[in-house]
Amino acid sequence: MVQGESIELTLTDIYCLTSLPMFGIVGETQPVLPRGRKLRGFVDTHGTEECRVKDGAIPIEELERLETRAIAVVVVRIVGTHAPHRISGGLMMIVKSVLAGTYYGWAHMLLMSMRRQLSSCRRSTGETFASILCCMPSSIYIRFLLYAHM
Repeated sequence: MVQGESIELTLTDIYCLTSLPMFGIVGETQPVLPRGRKLRGFVDTHGTEECRVKDGAIPIEELERLETRAIAVVVVRIVGTHAPHRISGGLMMIVKSVLAGTYYGWAHMLLMSMRRQLSSCRRSTGETFASILCCMPSSIYIRFLLYAHM
């Protein structure tokens, strides 16, 4: 509710605000590494020699290739996280799939993430986070990174 008015966000709203693609695979916005899969495998494949797993996540600046770091930043911003400087194993699976050529419906994923965050803000009395505010102004940057890789 904003000033007493109920606002329903739609996929079209997200597309108009961000110009993120609406079509493509809609990935999980809170992915988890499958049982038996180790974060260390991502570090060995995509990390620099100094890359270390810290608190169950990989520091984005320690990913070796620029395009891997760029896509990791985009995924973290769209999905939303408490620590935008590092990426979890579940989100790293999305990065790996983008690098392999999977085309995602980013606008739909952002909409799901925004709804989850807004619901959390409504229920919460404590600290909340808002990648929503980070995503909107940087949509041109995000589009450039996503399309530059394709």
